[in-house]
Amino acid sequence: MLSFGQRLKALRREADLSQSDLAEAIGVSVQSVSKWECDSNMPDVSLIIPLSSVLGVTADCLLGAGTNEKEDEETLNKEISEITDGHWVKDYKGSAYRLICLSEQFLKKYPTNYGVKLRCADWICIYLHDAKVGKSYEIPKDEFDELWKKGYKMLCSVKNQDKDPTNLVLCLVIMVHYLNLKDEFDKATEIASELPEAHITKLDALMAIARAGGDNDRWTELSTLSALIKCHDSCWEMWSRARRISILGQIRKEEAIEAWHDALRMAREYDRVFGKNWPHKKADGTLLNYSHPKILIAETYFPLIVDNLALDRMDEALDLVEELTEIGEELYDELKDKRSLGLIDEKSFAEVFEEIKGFPLCCYNSVFDTDDNILTREERFIACKARLDALE
Repeated sequence: MLSFGQRLKALRREADLSQSDLAEAIGVSVQSVSKWECDSNMPDVSLIIPLSSVLGVTADCLLGAGTNEKEDEETLNKEISEITDGHWVKDYKGSAYRLICLSEQFLKKYPTNYGVKLRCADWICIYLHDAKVGKSYEIPKDEFDELWKKGYKMLCSVKNQDKDPTNLVLCLVIMVHYLNLKDEFDKATEIASELPEAHITKLDALMAIARAGGDNDRWTELSTLSALIKCHDSCWEMWSRARRISILGQIRKEEAIEAWHDALRMAREYDRVFGKNWPHKKADGTLLNYSHPKILIAETYFPLIVDNLALDRMDEALDLVEELTEIGEELYDELKDKRSLGLIDEKSFAEVFEEIKGFPLCCYNSVFDTDDNILTREERFIACKARLDALE
């Protein structure tokens, strides 16, 4: 349990006050505050209420008495649920404001509960956003500014003090929306740059900045990138789904083949929409490390062919090999055009070309690593391999 001095020091820092700020606010010397925090002295009883007021906490919180955080948070969550489940739609403004007030009351007792602090800051942002952007109601400018500062201060506290990385990501995202409310787009972009590179939330934050700033070209560019990433990820999820069904054994092969065809349909759509713009770029202009969509299509053909072979469907498997060969030839032609236009370099061309040449063998080798098998001995397969071998 923290001593009074330790608690006072933590609460002062949480309130973003120096010892000098606190001393001036309650009319004592800096030395007095220092002694309190070192536990070499205690403030006079008459100073407890002024201290609590300046720190924005209850006297019980300052003294470390009469609190049960777990029980009080359960009560808070129950009250929040009653509002969001019952009154939110009927009275949006009143419900949002009530949520803010309930959270603030809780934070006066538990100012280092960063989960509640984040939620409170988010509700303030929603409340302000719906007034400024949604124009559902009006808020006087001085009230708007005061609430904005209060919410942003909460976020700064979370950013500087909380050690939970999940909370930090959410905190940075909410900060972006706060700065958008003040049209501080450069600062919002700076905050967004702190988000994890691989996190889709970073892209969402940059989109929010472009939208708030009225930069429709940038918004379109980022929305396209977001759709590309989500589509790419969904394609691989569909691939994984089919794979999980396939490995369950012979009794699920029919279901697996249907799942592979579902994955193929999604991959083809991904190629139709985004293939022409490969190689893709990130929001900062650097290359996104994604293979060409047709490679993803090929990666789906390989196990589909193997599952057909597992059901002794050689003709169907060879039909698929011929389709795959056509895809390889189409991709080869695309790559040549992009290389001639300077859109890809020789190294990128060579890497993908090497994959194309291996398409037929990968069909069987995805399961058994041998070039001499029941599929490769078929004349139709040999003809397909010859077509791709002839590419230069």
